[in-house]
Amino acid sequence: GTLISAAESQGAQFKRQLGDLCEMIAAANPHYVRCINPNARKVHGNFDGVNVLQQLRSAGLIEAVRVSRAGYPSRYSFQDFVSRFWPAAVFDAGACSSV
Repeated sequence: GTLISAAESQGAQFKRQLGDLCEMIAAANPHYVRCINPNARKVHGNFDGVNVLQQLRSAGLIEAVRVSRAGYPSRYSFQDFVSRFWPAAVFDAGACSSV
């Protein structure tokens, strides 16, 4: 009896802590800054494209951009979208009242 109830309370504690962590992550608005060195010696005016590309790949940025472009190849603000695609729009004042 004692061993089972101790395991249940640890399980309940873990579940609560995991829930708290998930809430904190969901509420966060993280910003990441990754410095990319233009060359191995960090010399001004010397750009080593192979070195920069390796850093971008290592940081996962190339893959992140590829995935983002595959899912959302273009991102327009509402105004830009309307100004670009207005010929295809259905002009119904009630249709966009919630936008």
